[in-house]
Amino acid sequence: MPNSLDALNASKEVRVAHHVAYSLHILSEITAGYDHAVDEGQFLTARCMVDTFYVHLRLMADFLVKNPRGDIGPADFGVKWTKPDCTEARNLIQYHDDASKYVVHFGSRRVPEDLDDLATFDIGGAHWRERLADVVAVFQCFFTVLENLASEWDQDVLLPNPELEPDAWRQRLRWEQTQILRRALADARSALVPESPYSAACQRDELQGSVRCADHPRGQRLRRRFA
Repeated sequence: MPNSLDALNASKEVRVAHHVAYSLHILSEITAGYDHAVDEGQFLTARCMVDTFYVHLRLMADFLVKNPRGDIGPADFGVKWTKPDCTEARNLIQYHDDASKYVVHFGSRRVPEDLDDLATFDIGGAHWRERLADVVAVFQCFFTVLENLASEWDQDVLLPNPELEPDAWRQRLRWEQTQILRRALADARSALVPESPYSAACQRDELQGSVRCADHPRGQRLRRRFA
């Protein structure tokens, strides 16, 4: 029988949280690193970053606003979720559509009859930050609900036994999910600051200004600054 730590890491709840956090981390790293890759002449890396950014942007839009049946979504975190009615959420729907038609699928929009109808997209660190800011704004709404559900883990360092202490075990799983996503959200916020290491801890407390995911009952203010 696996020990409690093995059971924690192997649990579906923790694995789900890591998948969502990974997409946030990827968006953060590309936002922070794309311009540098171009400046260094790493053009293959930069091209891969463009496609990867839109794939993970689409994944976050799926998670936060599209919620396809059968896929990972807020319900996997015990959150009863209604997508917020705000500009940032509507932007995510548009990003999802763009990524679907121009990156994930061979959408017919790639080859319009008239070249004048060919869509163009701005790319680069500044544009990635705009898109990541929309993700962060909506994700904060979700995270606030999750955080309210997850009681602070104030027990001793010993993990509860999942079979003998099922209530404490569920509490510990929810807390673990929250910690995984909190770290990813902090890095994403830091990536919104231009020309700074996205993971620098000092940046996490220096962001200024605010944006609100308007009209959402759990909407919380989060701080961001643009140059």
